[in-house]
Amino acid sequence: MTTLLTAIQVGEICGVGPMAIRRWTAAGNFPAAVRLGVPGKRGPVRWKSNDVQAWIDNREPITNFAISDAAYGAPVNAETT
Repeated sequence: MTTLLTAIQVGEICGVGPMAIRRWTAAGNFPAAVRLGVPGKRGPVRWKSNDVQAWIDNREPITNFAISDAAYGAPVNAETT
């Protein structure tokens, strides 16, 4: 059985904020949300938990994740004395 999730809940699952979920959805980079309420009227939106899980399961794993020293404030190409 699928559960309907809010943008906040989906963001917590994906590790991003709710606005990122809304932007990804609007851009077509995330599963479509379901609008609740009366057809033709604005109402709350929810995401199906099984759609979110399928999206996560189909993501490419990171195979070469490296953080440069520059990310920690170290100068790039610094010569040691």
